[in-house]
Amino acid sequence: MTILRGALCVLSAVFAVLLTAVPAVAQTALTCSDPAEGASLSSAPEKVTLTFAGAVSLPADPINVTGPDGSSWIVGTTTVTGASVTAPVQAVGPSGPCTLNYTVIADDGDEIKGSV
Repeated sequence: MTILRGALCVLSAVFAVLLTAVPAVAQTALTCSDPAEGASLSSAPEKVTLTFAGAVSLPADPINVTGPDGSSWIVGTTTVTGASVTAPVQAVGPSGPCTLNYTVIADDGDEIKGSV
């Protein structure tokens, strides 16, 4: 009977730990961008804004934009306010599809990289 009581105590403790475990927090993901991915614009944007699911901070050179001919756009000082990252940009080279690459740091310290 003592062994059964001890086993029940151990099982109860394990069950309690499993019920109170904190679920894993999902990565901070990009939720939207301005201009939007795939947007067709009549002229090059003067700034870009990225909005994430949670607050982020910035590493050095968090944003770069590459034009259709591979030329790098001029990116001004990038700022962050909570979950929004904004940077003034100036197009270099011909008009056409461009790619914005970004790197931000989530609150948990993970680097988040992506492109739009």
